Amino acid sequence: MTIHQNRLDRFRREVSLNLAVGAVADVDLVTNDQGDCPVIVSLDYEDLSTILGRVRAVGGYGTLFSAGPAGVRMVSIIRGSGAFKIPEEQASPGADATVGMFLDYVSLHPDGVAIPAAFEHPARAENAQIVEMSGA
Repeated sequence: MTIHQNRLDRFRREVSLNLAVGAVADVDLVTNDQGDCPVIVSLDYEDLSTILGRVRAVGGYGTLFSAGPAGVRMVSIIRGSGAFKIPEEQASPGADATVGMFLDYVSLHPDGVAIPAAFEHPARAENAQIVEMSGA
């Protein structure tokens, strides 16, 4: 197992434990059409394209938690159709874009950021914020 995989697995366990014990109760998880709350974890330095693949694997939307030098941050990736207005601001990340860069960008746009070609449906990222995790 690589150092990266060890870090990611350790962070995945930390997020799961904090969610299970209610330590991050102020976070509203994204709920999909089946009533599930997909949670995706990443490290800030990972390629955004890799993480968008993880989001696609859970149906195209969910709550993303990412760990980096600034601590733990999260963003909601939601379906961008129906009653929701698609924000005019669109993410067009370059090939070298990381999750950390993406979260920085989304945090600058309170109305969210459209993710135009990432999924089979319109999607947007919104509510980027720092999340306090307990040492649970």
